[in-house]
Amino acid sequence: MAAERPLTLPPDVSGVHRLELDAGGRKPYAGDVEVPRGQELGVHGRLSFKPARSTAVVSGALAVGAFVGSVLLFRQAAQPVTPSPGSQPGSATLAPTLYRVGGGLAIGVGALLSASTVYSIVSDPTPPSGVKLDKPKELDESDLDSPVVPGRRGRVFGDEARASERSSCAL
Repeated sequence: MAAERPLTLPPDVSGVHRLELDAGGRKPYAGDVEVPRGQELGVHGRLSFKPARSTAVVSGALAVGAFVGSVLLFRQAAQPVTPSPGSQPGSATLAPTLYRVGGGLAIGVGALLSASTVYSIVSDPTPPSGVKLDKPKELDESDLDSPVVPGRRGRVFGDEARASERSSCAL
């Protein structure tokens, strides 16, 4: 079945049918389709892409690095400072303060990156997958002779997909 042609349920399967569409890298669709008796119904599936989670992994790793860096900076600030020979008076006391400021900034950056990670994991900007149904049309005599092909496989947006229907007839 090509992407430009809708899935058409054969005439002898009137009633409510469970339709499942699935393709690699896309959100699956599962829903019920009602086919009127003596009519055919075209079904157009639109499967949305699954959102990429790579940004969540990167921001999570950077958040962990920022928190580890803050711990190291606070530990360094707690170390006793001995002035080196030839240094200006008072410069040795400035170092622990700078380490504490850097540690505080690292905690803030880590918190922002953690929030970004959680948002990336929870949010899903892509719409859900769905189907569009054509208006049912009356069957012609020629349509009644078309064979039903069980386990039919097709292409949706260039990816391999399988449409299955849980009823007495498999598509």
